[in-house]
Amino acid sequence: MLQKTALLLFLFALLHPPGVSAQDLTRRSESVVGLGQVIIADAPLPESVFRAQKHKIIVQVTLIDRKDPSFRQTSMGTGTIIGAGTILTNRHVLDGAKPVMAGREHTSVFSGLILGETHMAEFPLHLVGVGEAGTYKDFMVLQTGAEIMQRAVQPNTPTNPNPYRILMNNGLKLVDEIRKGERVYITGYSPVYGELKNADGRISGAYVDFINYTFPAEVVAKIEEMPMNRAGKVKKLYRLKDGAEPGFSGGMVLDERGRLIGITFSLSPARNFVYVLSAEDIKNFLRANKVNF
Repeated sequence: MLQKTALLLFLFALLHPPGVSAQDLTRRSESVVGLGQVIIADAPLPESVFRAQKHKIIVQVTLIDRKDPSFRQTSMGTGTIIGAGTILTNRHVLDGAKPVMAGREHTSVFSGLILGETHMAEFPLHLVGVGEAGTYKDFMVLQTGAEIMQRAVQPNTPTNPNPYRILMNNGLKLVDEIRKGERVYITGYSPVYGELKNADGRISGAYVDFINYTFPAEVVAKIEEMPMNRAGKVKKLYRLKDGAEPGFSGGMVLDERGRLIGITFSLSPARNFVYVLSAEDIKNFLRANKVNF
């Protein structure tokens, strides 16, 4: 009888798995406008990582034909907020839109997109500096204007949410060294964009989803003495095992204490490995462009 009861309990548990409790969602879920409560990590994140990963935005670069403004191309990536109103991302977020505009005179328009709990905020950005072409200095730094920062300093309360608040300096610390085998966290946005065709055949685009996720990963290699270090003019790259999506370009890679070890810039062909530009090279780039951090 006991064996039969145990078997029935086992089968019931198998067919009726327990729901996810509120405690299980602590430090692994967020409320996002348009999506409600979403899970953003496989397991609860360290508190410092959970706080730090919030300080990211979607960066959009739109190239507009000067003769035909209806002809345009947009490229997107993740932006890391490294200081008050200062956003770091990859240069290739800009370069990715250029092939479509080949042979056309165009204007570049930069903007940021914040996904708050109850509001989505889009705002203009201006280019401050970009990494040298033909090198692995795959950096681009952007800044907001004074008007946006005036909004950012306003209080953020449950009754009056202020999505711009994350643009304030979050005290993100940059770490020059991390050991092989250490656990790190890769975070970013992967916007899913779909095209819609009107009755007259004209195509327009719309966001389908905003994937916001933080993956755990392991540092498996530190690349310092390869030919590309000299040719690419970077001191160090990290190779990580696991975890990133297209669109994570420019996104933070954090250690267990929520410190920045670098930003994502490339995936291996089979997407099993992630390549990261180091905090040391980030610092050198920011200093060269006279950006405080």
